[in-house]
Amino acid sequence: TDCLVPLLERARSRAAFAQRPGIRRSLRVLESEFDLEHEQTFRDPGGTLIRYTVQADSANRILPTDSDGNGVPDRVDAVLAGLAEARALLVDQLSLEAPEPLEVVLTDLGPADGFVYFPEEGAPGVRIVLNASVRDGMSGMRRAALHQYAHAAALSSSPGLTGVWSEALAGWTELAVGRPPHDRL
Repeated sequence: TDCLVPLLERARSRAAFAQRPGIRRSLRVLESEFDLEHEQTFRDPGGTLIRYTVQADSANRILPTDSDGNGVPDRVDAVLAGLAEARALLVDQLSLEAPEPLEVVLTDLGPADGFVYFPEEGAPGVRIVLNASVRDGMSGMRRAALHQYAHAAALSSSPGLTGVWSEALAGWTELAVGRPPHDRL
C-alpha cells in the first residue's frame, strides 16, 4: 500500500527533520481540517463519522454510485466494511484499544492511499484520511480502511509505537482478514 503513516511518523519524531519549515508546513496541511465542497456525512450506529463529497466538479469527490440502494455511496459502504472487519480482528479478537471516536475523511491524496492521526495532543478522537479515488475500486477502499484502522488501533493502544511496527501490523491485518479465524495467529 502507499501509506503515509511511516513517513509522517519519521517527520514528527526526528527533531532536526521536523524543524525544517517545509516539513512543518506539510505536517500542518496534512493534519488540518479538511474542507470538502458540498460535504456529506454518514454516521454509523457505532458513532464513526464518514465525511465525503459527491460534487461532480470537486477533485475530492467519490462516485455517487449506490448499487444496493441503501442511500449510501458504494465507496462509503466499502470503507465501513473494512473498518468493521479490522475492528472485529484487532479490537474484538486481539483486545487492542478501539480508536474512538473515529472520523474518516475521503479526499484526494494523489498517489497515497491514506494516513491516520490524532487531531490534537490529548484530544479525544482519531482521524483516518483515505484517498477518495484509491485504485482497485471497492476492494481498494476496503483494504485502505483496514490498513489505516490497524494503524489507528495500534497507535491508540501504544502511542509510542514506531511507524515500522504500526506498518507491519497494518500489513498483517490486510492479509489476516481474508483468512479463517483459526488461521490468523
